[in-house]
Amino acid sequence: MKKTLILSCALAMVLGTVALAQDSVIWLDVRDNSGATYQSITTPVVPFTNGQGIGESAFNAGGRGDGQILRLNPTVSNNFHIRNAWPNFDGDGNLATGKLHIFMDVADKPAVTGDMISSVGFNINIADNAAGGRNRIATIDYAWNAALFAEANAGKVNGAIVPGNPPSWAGAKAVKVPVVAGPVYNTTNGLVPGGPYRLGALTVTAGPRTAGATGHAANSTFKVNLAVNNLLITRVGSAGTPGDEMVSFGYVGATPDTPVNGSTVGATSTAPDALIVIQMKADNNGNGTVTGVDSPGYNAAFTAGNAIKQVQAFLWNNNTTPTVTGADSPLYSQAFAAPLP
Repeated sequence: MKKTLILSCALAMVLGTVALAQDSVIWLDVRDNSGATYQSITTPVVPFTNGQGIGESAFNAGGRGDGQILRLNPTVSNNFHIRNAWPNFDGDGNLATGKLHIFMDVADKPAVTGDMISSVGFNINIADNAAGGRNRIATIDYAWNAALFAEANAGKVNGAIVPGNPPSWAGAKAVKVPVVAGPVYNTTNGLVPGGPYRLGALTVTAGPRTAGATGHAANSTFKVNLAVNNLLITRVGSAGTPGDEMVSFGYVGATPDTPVNGSTVGATSTAPDALIVIQMKADNNGNGTVTGVDSPGYNAAFTAGNAIKQVQAFLWNNNTTPTVTGADSPLYSQAFAAPLP
């Protein structure tokens, strides 16, 4: 997850006038911004107005990127992961599957007119947070938003999985080219200054649950980083020279991360752009099992009301609303009974 040290914040305030220009931001979020309940980014609702609840992400509550953590329940032999509980955003009733949607905000370049993003190419690199026994990612898949880059003068390829443990993804590419003579570009349906544009989504499926010692949840956390691939990330304009596209991958709090050059293959952020956490619901201390020691977590979520954090809603909600009430208490008995696969 994006972190900002106090010292670096102070330096940024002093050196802000010499910071690299940021032209666009490509970022990840568990919400698809459809406008439906819990899905809107531009008009966030509980619990996204309250932050993740794990420190460094809380100050970005309600902002872009506040949904940078995808939490999945591992698959379990008694089908404990099959339920219609929050945050079943993909609507499949399977909490072992979920999506990280990839968005793009395009800043205006005042010296350029008629400008638009002409190519977007990235790889999705996923890395272990720690070694040892832990829950695993079973598979991933990326698909572009069907509504973008769909006209005759555009094209896209989803790319392919990079096998590994965990797997990554390579070769997501989309391009839009001019269709009229001269320097004027057809910006219809293009990525012009504005946003957020939903580029596509990474679908992640968790593997079977494993049991482990304290810290199991931390060891079941995977870092996600976008990196520029050989299609590059570029912009064209009808007048003026766009130059290289300086792209921030993700947000540090409410501020775009340090930009990288979209014309540099392999350019990526130092800090993760998103996290994938595979942790069984109700396992408050993250040790891979659910016992009475997890009760304080339930009590805290129960008394939080509308101030509930995202991690609390994931762990303790057992229906379609994020708040935790007495109706969610059956979660405990189900979690206790969930055997190892």
